[in-house]
Amino acid sequence: PISVTPDFAQDVTFTGAIAEDVANTYFYYAERDFVVDAVHAVTDTADNDMTVDIKKGASGTSILSSAITTDSADEIKVGTLSATENFVPAGTILHLEFANVNSATGVLVQMRIRTKRR
Repeated sequence: PISVTPDFAQDVTFTGAIAEDVANTYFYYAERDFVVDAVHAVTDTADNDMTVDIKKGASGTSILSSAITTDSADEIKVGTLSATENFVPAGTILHLEFANVNSATGVLVQMRIRTKRR
């Protein structure tokens, strides 16, 4: 049972080239329940209104309270998690969405997950 297993933390990352908006790209498959503990994003070029979002399922509910805006090059942006949506049940596929891409050409998205709810 999850109550007797040790807490398991893992970082999941996506690094890639982007040149345009991307909706519903696959990011992570939840083979068991977990909680998203943190999300960070950074782009290689300043892009004043590009946003990064992580959603449960294609065009589903965001795990963030609002998408991350990457308005500066090489500056780590911290996502604000939704307190009601950061739990991801087993069987869920998480999708990344990039919107309003203008000048960014590369992006890093990092998510930290835990297997125990606190």
